[in-house]
Amino acid sequence: MDGIISRIRERFDSLSAAEKQVADIVLGNTREVVRGSVSFLARRSGVGEATVIRFCRSLGLTGYQELRLSLAEELGRRQEISPSLSIDGATGSDESVAKIFNLACTAISKTWDTINHADLAEAAGMLAKARKIDFYGTGVMGYVTLLAKQRFLDAGFLCDAFDNPLLQSTSASCLTRDDVAVGISRHGRAPLVVDALRIAREAGARTICITAEPNSELVKNADKSIWMNCTRDPGSLKFDGVITGIIVCESLLRIASGIRSRERVTGM
Repeated sequence: MDGIISRIRERFDSLSAAEKQVADIVLGNTREVVRGSVSFLARRSGVGEATVIRFCRSLGLTGYQELRLSLAEELGRRQEISPSLSIDGATGSDESVAKIFNLACTAISKTWDTINHADLAEAAGMLAKARKIDFYGTGVMGYVTLLAKQRFLDAGFLCDAFDNPLLQSTSASCLTRDDVAVGISRHGRAPLVVDALRIAREAGARTICITAEPNSELVKNADKSIWMNCTRDPGSLKFDGVITGIIVCESLLRIASGIRSRERVTGM
């Protein structure tokens, strides 16, 4: 499948004059575009946000978020070390370990390129002001939620984590407008997590999702979405999803803790 950058170049001549301005900025400032918002790209291109969206659709994309993810994924592929890379004096097991470390580094790097820092800060602000935080996840992502719970508890936040479907829905229904629910799912399709986030939202709580799929059901039930960027290698989905999930949760904790610390100092 052709990469998004190749697609832009191939379709450049068919774009409108305004869309070509957007294409020039994307091709010349790819990393900045990956980290920026739609308004950022519009300003840099000298066009309106609607033109940026039309540009995305001219490429066969659903919108700006898919453009960012596609660009970040392509940048990540260019940075990856080949899994068949020979290591001087290495045994087969050494190469397997090297591949694991490479997958972890690539997952983290691609998520860093993809993540919208304004969204991350806004989500952390929601957590900093929350009376109580619920984390929902199933399967291997359930372990991510349990680790997030322990880290947030250690930092002084009132929170809990659930991978049991009954407990998820029961706790979600008891949340209030002062609380925040966080759903974590690599594909964004885990039905139990989607249901828990929906119930929490209906109860009045603010909701955050952490996922790699921008058009998923989980995103539809979230007030704020934070993107992981995982490889599409079937053998690595669970592995790099866990790594990036942990990194995103830790980033949210650091920012939220900083907000609470500043508010305490200001309130003294």
